[in-house]
Amino acid sequence: MKTSLSIFTIALMLGILFSPLRAQSNKKVIRNEAVTDFSSIRLQAVGDIFFTQSDDYSLRVEGPEEYVKKVTVTVKDGKLVLSYKQKNNDSKKLKYYISAPDLSRVDVEGVGSFRCEKKLKLKNLELNMTGVGSINIADLECKTLRARLEGVGKVNVHVNCVNLIANADGVGHMILSGYAKTTKITKDGIGGVNTRNLETGE
Repeated sequence: MKTSLSIFTIALMLGILFSPLRAQSNKKVIRNEAVTDFSSIRLQAVGDIFFTQSDDYSLRVEGPEEYVKKVTVTVKDGKLVLSYKQKNNDSKKLKYYISAPDLSRVDVEGVGSFRCEKKLKLKNLELNMTGVGSINIADLECKTLRARLEGVGKVNVHVNCVNLIANADGVGHMILSGYAKTTKITKDGIGGVNTRNLETGE
C-alpha cells in the first residue's frame, strides 16, 4: 500500500513539475520577419498561408512558440520559401500571414493551405498543389491562370481571366468558377474538375 502511495506521489509531483514546461512550449507567439522583393511563394512546411495583396512586403508567423521558432524563412531569386527545421513535426497550428504587391506563383508542397479571401489583381498566376491540403482564392483577376493539382486535396478558384489552363492529376478535385475567354482543362487523376459556374468564350 505504501509502495503504491509512493508511486502515486512521485507521479503527481512530476506532473506538477513539468506542467509549466508544457504550458510554456504551447504558448502562442507572433514572429515578424523582414522580407522583400518576392513574387513567388513555396510552402514546404506545415500550416496555413493567408495572403493579401498590398503595397508592402510582410510576413507574420503565428502559433505555438516551440514550432514558430523552428520555421525557416528564405528569399532567393524572388521566391519566398517557408520550411521547417524538423521533418517530423506537429506544426499544424502554424499560420503565415503574407502580403506583397505581386504574386506570380504558389507552390504548396507541404501539408497545409493557401488562402486569399480578398480581391487579387495580377498579370499571370501559376498554382501548384503537390502536397496535402488546399488552395482557395475568392476573387482573382489576371491574364493567364495555370492551375495544377498533383497532390491530395482541393483547388478552388473564382477567376476572371483571358486564358485558363488547368490539370488535375492528383487525388482530390478542382472547382473553377467565374469567366475565362479560353480554357484548356485536363483530368488524369482520381477526382474531378467542377466547371459548372465557369463561363467561357467571347
